[in-house]
Amino acid sequence: TEGCSGADIAIIVRDALMQSVRIVQAATHFRQVDGKWAPCSRGAEGAVEMTWEKVGSGNLCPPRVGMKDFIRSAQSTRPSVSASDVE
Repeated sequence: TEGCSGADIAIIVRDALMQSVRIVQAATHFRQVDGKWAPCSRGAEGAVEMTWEKVGSGNLCPPRVGMKDFIRSAQSTRPSVSASDVE
């Protein structure tokens, strides 16, 4: 996060949190996990073809946000603070 301002970090955090939303929206298959539906691949055990709209928000088990999501977001966000700004 070298060269990132506080606002840049806020963007990275928001984008990382959105990763799970994007996964859910793009999913074509879900399977039951602890009584809720979680996105999965087509070949996963118990996979049922459906969209997130059919699952319903109360029955959805969204993917957990992890370090990989923050790293991916940080790598795709351009820092806004230059070396001359730091000096």
